[in-house]
Amino acid sequence: MCNVLIKKIFQKIMPSRQDGGPVLKLFTLEDYPDMNGDRFSFYSGDNLLQGYKYFDKPPYKGIIVFFHGMGAGHNAYETLIHYFVKHGYIVYAYDNACCGDSQGEGWWNMASCLQDQECFFKYFSSLEEIKGYKVIAMGHSWGGFAAMNAVDYQVDKIVEMSGFTSVINLITSKVPLLKIFKPLLLTAQKHYYGENGLVDTADILNNSDIPTLFIQGEKDDVVPFKQSFLYLKEKLKDKNNCTFISYSDKYHQPYMSVAAQMYYRYLNESGIALGKIKNIPEIDYDKLLELDEDVLKTILDFIA
Repeated sequence: MCNVLIKKIFQKIMPSRQDGGPVLKLFTLEDYPDMNGDRFSFYSGDNLLQGYKYFDKPPYKGIIVFFHGMGAGHNAYETLIHYFVKHGYIVYAYDNACCGDSQGEGWWNMASCLQDQECFFKYFSSLEEIKGYKVIAMGHSWGGFAAMNAVDYQVDKIVEMSGFTSVINLITSKVPLLKIFKPLLLTAQKHYYGENGLVDTADILNNSDIPTLFIQGEKDDVVPFKQSFLYLKEKLKDKNNCTFISYSDKYHQPYMSVAAQMYYRYLNESGIALGKIKNIPEIDYDKLLELDEDVLKTILDFIA
């Protein structure tokens, strides 16, 4: 009975679909004529999930498997994907169940991405075209959580940006009062998602020798810096394969310029991004999507 009650509470809090907001444009392959893409699909349970293999001209330095955050599927990261494609990488990116172009209704828990991930890698590992390439798992936020869990698959390096360490840790860090209900939350997670619902990435990474880069902004107020980055840094302090880089002036999107992050925050806090004002001004997408070349150069050096 408690499991059902907890599920209903989360269904009230979280939308059944993650398809983006009413105002901000989602960029797609068509917006980047200098980048190629082949659509692919696979099943996760009963849901058909869809994504793209993005690429430019060979030779290629490797393959990046990119995991998206909450909100709108992988198209929210099209600028970032384009950057890595133009620097010589093939990028595979798909939408989780109940997100973007993928099927699914009733999404309510962040652990669901791990089932999607398992199904993706079954599809991915069967491809002849990937043989001989190094594979990098990369993700942001919800996708950072997924990227860290990719240690169970044959990846060569991991880049996680602003990822949370476990579903329960994220929930209780955002709503501290729920800590007193932690045993019930754990029971519900196990009931609906099995071991995927209980994953703590610190435990997984402690048993991994895969080179892993952790990046986060110290001002992050979506995935709390202390309960994610600093927690992992302490738990993994004896791991020579782990590299931690934080930025004192960055929020939740450390790969974006400071100006882009501040503009994004303005659009949200003013109500513009959510369509809460009558006269929506023209959005400056050049400013909104400006990447931080120094941060991305750090990532390129790490995955080289």
